[in-house]
Amino acid sequence: MKFGVNLHPTVKGQQYSSTQKTYRAQFLGKLNASANLIMDDWDSALAYKQMMPKNIVVFRKFHPREGDLWNLLTPEQWHEGMRAYTDPNIVLYCVNEPSTYVLKEDMAKKIKWLVRVIELFGNEGNSLVVDNVGTGHYDYTWFTDPEKWSIIEPLFAALKKYPRMFWGCHEYFSYRGLEIGNGRVGRHAEMYKYLKAKEYEPPLLLTEVGCDQIDDSGKRGFKNSMTENQYAAALTDAQRSTWYAPYIKGAMIYSYGSSTTERETFDISDSLVLHAVLIAANAVTNMPEQPPVVVPNPTPPPVVTPQPEPVPVPVPPTPPTALQRMIALLDQIAEHEAAIAALNEEIKRLANLHRALADAA
Repeated sequence: MKFGVNLHPTVKGQQYSSTQKTYRAQFLGKLNASANLIMDDWDSALAYKQMMPKNIVVFRKFHPREGDLWNLLTPEQWHEGMRAYTDPNIVLYCVNEPSTYVLKEDMAKKIKWLVRVIELFGNEGNSLVVDNVGTGHYDYTWFTDPEKWSIIEPLFAALKKYPRMFWGCHEYFSYRGLEIGNGRVGRHAEMYKYLKAKEYEPPLLLTEVGCDQIDDSGKRGFKNSMTENQYAAALTDAQRSTWYAPYIKGAMIYSYGSSTTERETFDISDSLVLHAVLIAANAVTNMPEQPPVVVPNPTPPPVVTPQPEPVPVPVPPTPPTALQRMIALLDQIAEHEAAIAALNEEIKRLANLHRALADAA
């Protein structure tokens, strides 16, 4: 998995300048993400897909009721309303952070709605990333309780039937660090443990990742929680420790740009140190989606040609440190002082001998 970004159409609610647009395009080209998300800018979504045809591009059309669209629109109405943003090469974002700590009848309504939407778009050969549940969701009992599992299973059956579809989740850490295993970062692994046991493994897009508050500390966004270097370290640590699973097809950092000044604390558009770290991390990340199983043909054992014994090369001595040189110099001075003292004693002895001879004469 190579990091991508959750790209907003504005910075602090203002349009990007021409310089910012140029830099943004250069950065995304160098980043070479597995997946990027473009919000509310359909033309940019098409342009980035053309620029990076092998990368997944997600398009999100913001709606204030994204968390419960099934209570507002029928699947057919939403499908018709999104026709202007439909392209078989673009993945459409469907539903944002619905709660999973709900009554069974409420969950059943959502699942039925999502399954029908998947059918409508899937039958046309189009792609969606659905659900996009927030950090701390799903409630695990939807996987462990047989009655509750029977309610949500149709969603995963639909994702399995239409392989161009993705399941979406969000994972955020906090100012306290990754805290993997606390049900936030890495929660996907626990859910997929249950799903794999039931023979489901939908491709997953982490459509939002990053740093946010988990309590009433008010520390929203990484800029209120840690330094840029600490943020870069936490993201790359998560990439190595939990966001590497082969079913994860992308992780999009929230956010590049900011729709409002309140969201500025999440914005990485001016975080040049972080940009360099992400580009470097992606450059060494190579996660093939499904590595082929290659059975090699039998080959005869290689002919081993005896090689002459290597001539040992003497290792030059390690140059002394400044402290070692100072100690050696002091030792030399001490030796010289001892020699001088011995010479003075010899001079005294000869002088005494000379006086004794003189007195005898």
